[in-house]
Amino acid sequence: MFRSIVNTVRKDGRGTNRLPGEEMILDPECHTYVVKHRAVSRRIKGKLYLFCSTACAQQYEEKNTS
Repeated sequence: MFRSIVNTVRKDGRGTNRLPGEEMILDPECHTYVVKHRAVSRRIKGKLYLFCSTACAQQYEEKNTS
């Protein structure tokens, strides 16, 4: 575990905010990042969207389906 955390430090000395292998996505409603495999998905007008929560998914869907 410690090695995987150390390996996330880049050559310029700045670290990352995630462990290797965790893809982050941006929630289109609240603009926060969430780990992709934990995201809530919704297909709206034929396009797949990923959200941080069901509340954000519902709010976005209400705004964009009328």
